[in-house]
Amino acid sequence: MRNVSDIILAIDLIFIEAKLPKPINQYVTTIEKAYAQLLPIQTNELIEHYLHAPVTLDSPQALYLFLYDLTQEGRFIEKITQTLPSHTSPAQFYEIYWNLYYRLYSHNEHQGKIDNLRNLFDTISSNTRAWFKQYGYMQPKKVKQIKRVAILSPQILGMRNSPTREAVNLACHLDNYHDCETFIINTNGLSYHNQSKIIHPVNFNNYDEHVDYQELNIDYMQFTQQKIRLLTFKPEPMSSRKILDILDTLKKLDIDAVISHGENLLVQDMIYQTYPSLFASTDISVPFAHCDCYFIATNLFDAKAQSLANRFHHHDFFAECTIIAPEGKPIQTVDKAQYGLMSNSFIYLVIYEQNSEELSPEFISVCEQLLEQHPQNHILFAGPEPIELNQLFAQQFCLDNRVINTSGDEYAALCAIADVYLNPKDSGGITNSQTAMLNELPVVTLDYADISSIVPTSHRHNSWQEYLDYASALQVPEYLAQEQLIFTQHYLENLKTREQIARMYDKICQIAEQNYQ
Repeated sequence: MRNVSDIILAIDLIFIEAKLPKPINQYVTTIEKAYAQLLPIQTNELIEHYLHAPVTLDSPQALYLFLYDLTQEGRFIEKITQTLPSHTSPAQFYEIYWNLYYRLYSHNEHQGKIDNLRNLFDTISSNTRAWFKQYGYMQPKKVKQIKRVAILSPQILGMRNSPTREAVNLACHLDNYHDCETFIINTNGLSYHNQSKIIHPVNFNNYDEHVDYQELNIDYMQFTQQKIRLLTFKPEPMSSRKILDILDTLKKLDIDAVISHGENLLVQDMIYQTYPSLFASTDISVPFAHCDCYFIATNLFDAKAQSLANRFHHHDFFAECTIIAPEGKPIQTVDKAQYGLMSNSFIYLVIYEQNSEELSPEFISVCEQLLEQHPQNHILFAGPEPIELNQLFAQQFCLDNRVINTSGDEYAALCAIADVYLNPKDSGGITNSQTAMLNELPVVTLDYADISSIVPTSHRHNSWQEYLDYASALQVPEYLAQEQLIFTQHYLENLKTREQIARMYDKICQIAEQNYQ
């Protein structure tokens, strides 16, 4: 492909098919390589063509999603929302929503462009509620006392998964300190089939070891051999049938209140005004689904979030530090030598949640400058899958073992051999930072998103230069010891899980007393 016209023709030939041509990866790679060779004036020509010219109607959402991946042009996100039909099925809506949300996880400057989806969501929700009402659902429950609580989650995996740990943490505290009988309900709400011909579709992990009800014994923080009640629905696309099964389950369990942990979309919206409900999660300041009240990180609820909440009728927000659920102290031990490090090596720890896209060029530049400052400086990268460090760093850093890949180790154990935790600028990092602080590591982070509700106000850096300066200063032993003490004291004095969950419980009891008598 020698010019823009060739690339446009190649893209169009892919998306006029009823099914994706095979092998699709070969075609896509060729297009991506050709696009990378274009001059800025040519890339703008391609973008403007697809923003204004007629396109095939065979799979417009898949086309615009591919174009966003190719160009990172946020206007293609708006194009996706504009081409969805008003009577979109729950399965198709979930598929588009989660593919968009995943992509914007690391590019949150485009987050606002999915607001158009909220109008469509309201239409789907209104139609679905009307259907359920004709069969006698949506009747508010009369609640005398909140003792049987459902924690609604779209995804429950293992305890290494932060959302899972947060849900378990909520259940442990409610059962032990508030005399509740708590059920974690895994809707497997991230399940859908790739029906829209999406290239690079997002596939989330599902919990399918045991579908239905089970009781698990877990050890977490101060809770040992704690019984967790888990009810898991089949990992299948969302449908009215599946929502009906979930509502029937809540009724059979005689649930008094629901804590929605994570965005459950239509499921939570059907529960709204039927049971006292609280949204308690991280990352999202104003979720799509409605609840009676919302627990969110203080710094997420700005004027823009308030305006969004007003537009879509979300009320009663109470904001403080984000949910506290660190991984804990190390269960197993690791040794510097197993990573080829000396006892005097200075180790910066980086934990990424998804993939290397979280590691921005600015962050990589900071890492390189830290490595250049002293030959004993090393950076340890830990995540669900190893990343291609040789594509991010100079070859010599890789050959000299200055940047190191690790996967599968317990993060808390890595904290035990590290000196400093570096938080990349992604939409996560909250519980990783809590784990670092619990294990006496200073946290270096920019002041953004919900991570800022975790670290001391004085340690929220406004630029990458401030970030670098602080990370560099920590190489001095006396200063490092001082900062370790500051972060440890901050954790002990401010990040108190028991008190935080008590406030959530009191709030939902207040809602029940006011609105569900």
